[in-house]
Amino acid sequence: MDRLHHAAPSAKRLYQRAGERGAHLGSSRRGLLELLDNHGAQALEAAVVAALAAEGAHLASVRHFIDIQAHARGQLPPVAVRLLAGSKISLVAVRPHALGDYDSLYQENDDEADTEH
Repeated sequence: MDRLHHAAPSAKRLYQRAGERGAHLGSSRRGLLELLDNHGAQALEAAVVAALAAEGAHLASVRHFIDIQAHARGQLPPVAVRLLAGSKISLVAVRPHALGDYDSLYQENDDEADTEH
């Protein structure tokens, strides 16, 4: 739960509303963690916020908004990869970093190219 709440702080409010409505919180947690793994923290948080705004305090609503976001970005649905039980690779966690620094390098190169002409 800590990982989920750190990645998508609005998930706490989603859980509260889902609990009030009698939803099964264990399956919601598993589904939200799967969405986090497949789409990332920003996409999950945005989808949870959108679901709460639409009064959709359940996993299906969050999945719906994730799909809308992915489609708008032109992304294909992710493909699940199943690892063998006990595989060491299943213990590896990769944390992506912001790529904004690379954008600034690209702009600097564009500025240099403009001054050469």
